[in-house]
Amino acid sequence: MRGREATKATKAGKTNLQFVRERHTFIRRRRLLKSPRAGLQIIADRLNELPVLQHDAESRDYPPVLKEEYLGWKLAESIVSASSLSRARKTFMIHAVQHPVNMAVEAGKAHRHPIVSSRDAVGTVLWHLWLFYFHDREWKYLKRCPVCHRWFVDTSNNKAQIRCSSACTWQWWSRPRRKKMHHRTKGTKPPSAAHKQTVARVHKKGGKAHAKTHR
Repeated sequence: MRGREATKATKAGKTNLQFVRERHTFIRRRRLLKSPRAGLQIIADRLNELPVLQHDAESRDYPPVLKEEYLGWKLAESIVSASSLSRARKTFMIHAVQHPVNMAVEAGKAHRHPIVSSRDAVGTVLWHLWLFYFHDREWKYLKRCPVCHRWFVDTSNNKAQIRCSSACTWQWWSRPRRKKMHHRTKGTKPPSAAHKQTVARVHKKGGKAHAKTHR
C-alpha cells in the first residue's frame, strides 16, 4: 500500500478498519463476480443495499415498480434470515405461488435464448433466490457478519468463515475479549500447557528431594 491508500489505511496512527473492511469487500466481490457464485454475490449486494432502497421507497417521487423491488428484497431478507431451512422453504413456497414466473426460449438465427419474466418485481427476486440460493445447497455460503451486519459469501474451503473481513475480526477480537479468553494482550508469550506441566513436575520432584534430605 502506497500513497493515498497508505494515508487511508492509517488514521491517527491506528489502522483504519473501515478502509480495510471496504477494500477487503471490494477485492472479494470482484473475485466472486467472476466465479460460479456470482449470482449469490449479487443477492448479497442487493440485501446490503436494502437501507438505501428503503429510504428511496419512502419518498413520494419513487416509481411504484422500484417500490415493488424493495418489497421483494425485503421478503428475500426474511427468507434467507429464517431460523431453519424448512422455514425458509415454507415462506418461499407461499410467495412463489402468488408471484409466478414465465419461462420461454427465444429463437435466434444461431442461438436459442432462454428468457424468464415475471408480472412483478417480487417474482423476479424469488426467481433469483430459487436459482442462486436454493440450487446446489448454495444457502450454506450466504452469511451475515455479526460485527458490521453486512451480507457476504463465504469463500473458505470448509465453510467456516464467520465474519466478512479481517477488519471485522480485529474489531471483534478486542482486548477485553482476548483477556477473557486468556490470550496475551501485550508482553511475552504466555507459557503453554506442556510448559506448565513440566514446571509442576520439576517442582514436585524438587519437593520430594528436599524432604529426603531432612529426614
